[in-house]
Amino acid sequence: MSKHTNDSESAERYNLRSEIYEWFEAIVFAIVTVVIIFTFVFRVVGVQGESMKDTLNEQYVHVTNEVEDRLIISNLFYKPKRGDIIVCALPEEKPIIKRVIAVEGDVLKINPQTGEVYINDKKLDEPYVRDEPYIPSGSYECGPVKIKEGHVFVMGDNRNNSKDSRYNVVGQIDEKYILGKALIRIYPFDHFGSLYD
Repeated sequence: MSKHTNDSESAERYNLRSEIYEWFEAIVFAIVTVVIIFTFVFRVVGVQGESMKDTLNEQYVHVTNEVEDRLIISNLFYKPKRGDIIVCALPEEKPIIKRVIAVEGDVLKINPQTGEVYINDKKLDEPYVRDEPYIPSGSYECGPVKIKEGHVFVMGDNRNNSKDSRYNVVGQIDEKYILGKALIRIYPFDHFGSLYD
């Protein structure tokens, strides 16, 4: 066998090893990138319960409590806005998912007869609300109340079945407890997409 043939085979083996190494390096880089993104930029959360029906879990809770909506949330450079759907981790409570109704500086008032919400004396248009809300008795916040600095007032879309800022046990939520804004539903697959029109 000639020296030229040996050199050619060695070069091919070197090229193959080099190509395999490059592929390995690319795969490792991709995995590390995905891990970093889903650790620091995005999270996947499961949603169970009825407080956000019909926006979330609209037809699955009826069948079984085991089927969850799965959402991607993000807190990167996030500042809450009215209408955002957010996930909050309150101290000594399970994380909750609700809609931001009022932000710092807003004055909120709820009509005690109709349940209509007013922000800064203007009636809020809420097409996402499931039913006409009833007005429960007890520690129910009707306002007017000014939202504190660095806090939000949240409510579920299913107003008649939602433990939210209207009640003293939740109250106004400090923004430091917000895990992120819900961006996209990724499961169930037939409901994949944005949560906002």
